[in-house]
Amino acid sequence: MNSKISAEYISSYFSKKFDVAIVLGSCLGPLKYMLEDRKEIKYKNIPYFLTPTVASHEGLLVSGRVGKKNVLALSGRFHYYEGYSKDEIVYPIEVICALGIKRLILTNAAGAVNESYRMGDVMVIRDHIKLFDSFYNYNDIHHDIYSRELINIALNQKYSGGRIHKGNYMYFSGPQFETKSEIKAARIMGADAIGMSTVFEAITSAALSIDCLGISLITNMAAGVTDDKELVDTVDKTAERVADSFSSYVYSIICNL
Repeated sequence: MNSKISAEYISSYFSKKFDVAIVLGSCLGPLKYMLEDRKEIKYKNIPYFLTPTVASHEGLLVSGRVGKKNVLALSGRFHYYEGYSKDEIVYPIEVICALGIKRLILTNAAGAVNESYRMGDVMVIRDHIKLFDSFYNYNDIHHDIYSRELINIALNQKYSGGRIHKGNYMYFSGPQFETKSEIKAARIMGADAIGMSTVFEAITSAALSIDCLGISLITNMAAGVTDDKELVDTVDKTAERVADSFSSYVYSIICNL
């Protein structure tokens, strides 16, 4: 299997076993600088790995420590709207499994559907909504995709950038932002935040028996919630403003695993 070849290369490069892996979403790369004994490798140097095409996803695999825990951070992910297949999107998760890692934190930048949320808040993902064509690789999952244990740990940490919520994440394929009517429909269906990633990775994690935690940084209010017409700029500015706070929050989660 290609994932085994990738994992063997990563193991030979970093020469350690990892306690947890974390995928750093859009504009959330600064977390990697908090890792001690940091060592990096570019995705393009890893056999069978792809390279992200989105500017805010740099394509670096980073090894480091948080306290006594060895952490593998993926700075950059792959999206369906980039033209990647669903198999390609979740390939890094299969490599994480091949490395023997049993805990995974997925982070993303998301738009708030819930009108009580504010930019800079954090939403710990309770569950997701996906009205997309079936993810055919894994169709026999009958348990919680997001670990209740990890959710409780995340909810009990302090976050200085805003409030912490627990809510439902809804997946849209992108790359365009959602329309006002789509956001209205998402709210009726029970979504609290929306985004263009995470769900396929989470499904794969569950299928591979990896305990998964999903965390959304609320970087903007979704279409129609406000009159903001510069959503891309808003996402970048919010992520930059709370980058240190969000990094410290995730750091504390890892310390308490």
